[in-house]
Amino acid sequence: MKKLILLLLFVPLVSVGQLTYEEKNTIAAEVFDTFPDDYIKKSVLTLVKLDDKAIASANKKYPNPKDWEKQIDFQREIENIDRLNWYKKQNWWKKVNKNADIAYYVRAKIIGYSYDKGWLDNI
Repeated sequence: MKKLILLLLFVPLVSVGQLTYEEKNTIAAEVFDTFPDDYIKKSVLTLVKLDDKAIASANKKYPNPKDWEKQIDFQREIENIDRLNWYKKQNWWKKVNKNADIAYYVRAKIIGYSYDKGWLDNI
């Protein structure tokens, strides 16, 4: 009986069907490896502009530096909305099964690659 109770308590803690970090990263890498440099350059510029827009909006809504916690929370909300909208417009969105976590990894790979190439130096 104790084993059954422990099993019933433990099973809800285990999430079935969720991808691990390695699985998400592998899918993101497979998708990223299909991108030509031109697409990556255009994408990183768009992503930087979206982030800049979020920062500007947060600064406008909360101009007082003492409100930095509210400012960063608002900025993150806008970033998440803008990023999801951008992901949904990409051809690879379906390849990642419309998973925003994997799309975030793809975004990170785009930014990291662009940084390594020095494309962000003059922005």
